[in-house]
Amino acid sequence: MTKDITMRRMVKILCLAGLLVAAMATRSMAVEYDFYSLTGDSQADYLFMDVTDSGNGTASFEFTSSVPDASVVTTIYWDFGDQNGNLTNSTWTSHPNTSFVEGAASANLPGGQAPEVGFYSDYSLEREAKGGVANGLNAGEWLKVVWTLSGIDFDGLLAALNSGEMRIGMHVQSVGDDGEDSFSAVSPTPIPGAAWLLGSGLLGLVGLRRKMKL
Repeated sequence: MTKDITMRRMVKILCLAGLLVAAMATRSMAVEYDFYSLTGDSQADYLFMDVTDSGNGTASFEFTSSVPDASVVTTIYWDFGDQNGNLTNSTWTSHPNTSFVEGAASANLPGGQAPEVGFYSDYSLEREAKGGVANGLNAGEWLKVVWTLSGIDFDGLLAALNSGEMRIGMHVQSVGDDGEDSFSAVSPTPIPGAAWLLGSGLLGLVGLRRKMKL
């Protein structure tokens, strides 16, 4: 009888622990997006965007670069599509060597209005003119933009990004012989149902192309 009670208590503890881990994982899970070039440049392999549920009805977009040469991300564009108005009150932080301000000199992603692309910018951040290109996003640096979600939840945001309804674009300068290029985010590989692992007293989540942010 005592053993049965003890076992039931252990099962309850494991279940509670699992719920706690699940809640923490949901809050801290980032979805990583790659980029593709609108003009065929290979630098797309070195540009990344992580989208994370940052809590309290907000979502963060963190941009990083690992380009092996002098290429610099100078502008980031959002095409909200039908979600225009559902992301508000943007704030951002960045690596000490970068500085971005609202409103790009070019109203749209260069090359984005081509019929086969159809990218129309609703919002943009551009490297601060003071200091020139150097204020942009270089290799090893980062820019994190946090949006308040209004009229959409985090799952809805991911659905809009994954379907291409909402798109993110980058303008990169000092690229190869042409001097500049534009890139658009690629939706991540679809994640099958979450897989739970129970073993050695540890409970965890695994998902394709997702990574934990501690």
